[in-house]
Amino acid sequence: MNFSPRDLTTYTNKQASDFLSNALSRLGCQALGFESNSEAFSKLGKIFWVKPNTIKNDRDSFDPYYPNQRVGWHQPEELKPGLKKIKDYADPLTDQELIDTCNSLRQMEWLPDLKKAFDASKTYTSQSERQLASYFELTDEAIAELKGFLESEESLDVVSICPSALTVKTRQQAQTSILNFAYIPRLLGALDYLEAADAYIQKFAKAREVLLETVSVIDSSVGTQVTKQKTDQKLFEYLKSADQDDATILKALVSEFNNHDMATKMLSAATDKSWGLNHGKCFFRSRSDIMNSLCCSLLNFENNVVNIAPLTNFILWHPEPSRLMALDVTEKSLEEKTGGPRNMLLFGAPGTGKSFSAETLVDCNKGHLHKTVFFSEYQNTDFVGSLRPSISEDGVTYRFVPGPLTNAWVDALQHPDQPVVLIVDELNRGNAPSIFGEAFQLLDRDESGASQYQINLPEEVAKHIAEQTGQSASDDAVTKRYGFPSNFYIVGTMNSADQGVFSLDTAFKRRWNFQYLPIDFSRYVAQPGFSNPSINIGKFLVNWVDFATAINALLEKEGIAEDRFLGPFFLSPTELKSDSLTEVMAQKVLPYLWEDVLKLGDERGILFDTDAFTSFTALQSAFLRGESVFNADMIDEIGDEHSSVDE
Repeated sequence: MNFSPRDLTTYTNKQASDFLSNALSRLGCQALGFESNSEAFSKLGKIFWVKPNTIKNDRDSFDPYYPNQRVGWHQPEELKPGLKKIKDYADPLTDQELIDTCNSLRQMEWLPDLKKAFDASKTYTSQSERQLASYFELTDEAIAELKGFLESEESLDVVSICPSALTVKTRQQAQTSILNFAYIPRLLGALDYLEAADAYIQKFAKAREVLLETVSVIDSSVGTQVTKQKTDQKLFEYLKSADQDDATILKALVSEFNNHDMATKMLSAATDKSWGLNHGKCFFRSRSDIMNSLCCSLLNFENNVVNIAPLTNFILWHPEPSRLMALDVTEKSLEEKTGGPRNMLLFGAPGTGKSFSAETLVDCNKGHLHKTVFFSEYQNTDFVGSLRPSISEDGVTYRFVPGPLTNAWVDALQHPDQPVVLIVDELNRGNAPSIFGEAFQLLDRDESGASQYQINLPEEVAKHIAEQTGQSASDDAVTKRYGFPSNFYIVGTMNSADQGVFSLDTAFKRRWNFQYLPIDFSRYVAQPGFSNPSINIGKFLVNWVDFATAINALLEKEGIAEDRFLGPFFLSPTELKSDSLTEVMAQKVLPYLWEDVLKLGDERGILFDTDAFTSFTALQSAFLRGESVFNADMIDEIGDEHSSVDE
């Protein structure tokens, strides 16, 4: 149907959002009932299934034509045909008529482009790195949220809980099933499609009766026998047949929803099997049944998954589903949980989450997690332990004070059935081979994970271990040879880009399994702290993901090593949500880029406007004043689809 601005039933989602964008430019957000432009962009985006930035950019396109004290991003020039058609219709309307039309459009029902969402999810799930994880955990907080949802919204009783799964039981038939959290990452990856499909399912349920009536009318018109009982199977068989009358069904849907675009989308979704809804079965199958089917086909889940719908419903219900992946989910392979390498060294760019990953790499109780940090003055006696003076009634005596290595070692010997982990942060900031000393030999592990070789320990260390493990601190303890048990894990972290660090020799490195943590912003792109446009770069406001991604892209083009890039957690979530983010950027990000990444004067022109700023002091001061300190390449890399500074 051709678009007619006067006929609201002919509007598409984009045309409706264009009309609201025009009203925002002409009247302002408060006239339409919004407290701020950001609120308007966000809420209208959800109504019309359009990206908030699209609404914002269209409003900016209209700005030069109205006396709203905004200049927009566009010079007064000929609008795109679609926007011009909206403007030509809206301009003669009074303010109240404009508001009334906006309210009518907002109250109408809208659906997203299901095929577009389906294709995007197919692309996501077809990538090799999206294979189903073997093991995922949720934090206690997330599990509590899930448990509450299942009991209140799904009528399921939680029978047992572990970090990686829940066992649930139905209340009516007492059937039990296991909800494996390993499915959650892929559900989140296909969230756009699942949200879109869920919206269609709800509209199909609403249209069910009118379509059953329509099928009976069609049967009568062609002289076939009319079945008095309006069965769901009848509707399903008709929709998949070659004899279906699309025009009559479309007319019925338009009469139900008063929206031709929405009716067309529903008909296409119900008759095109490739979109995943399977020839109109969505008109009569249960929501849980449909979701299970979608997940098995689209996400390549096993066909014997008893019921994935509760997890899907939880993610659709959750107010911030991306937070489950960004903060609350810890990925671990089954090998790492039950065995795997005992000496692991995590490395990567600053902010890739090395310290966080080190804490979650091995599944151990927090009481068995030990930590230390190496630095240039750190010595073997700090790490293993040493005799320290102690003042008592008898005068000055010396007692052995164990270091973090000995404490963790003793813990592992005392609890042979529990994994014990020693984390060494910034391992290459100290002289690691010297700090380990004789314990260097114990890093060689046999097939069971225990030390392949054993060593004699200094007397005070040997006696301390013997005493703590219930043995006699006798001469036998001193002459005994010791090794690391199989339940003792050492996890180090390092960033080879840091200045003033010690190099690791080959003999030391070959005793470790190295795991590189890549820079991956995709897992955090929807998290508020990462996605809020709150970084002022002078031209406009950008979010942390776009800012850091642009920085990394320019550094990569110039051949700068990846370990100097900005990782997702170079700034913490707390810092990203802080009201003093500008100061944090000026004091943390800019010095790192200026002094550490781009050490030479001519390198600094890769990112910064070095014609205007020749000293860091001048650049930092300008940034704090809200001025642009980056060069044209940086601005172009970010793009202009961002909130303007006056938002």
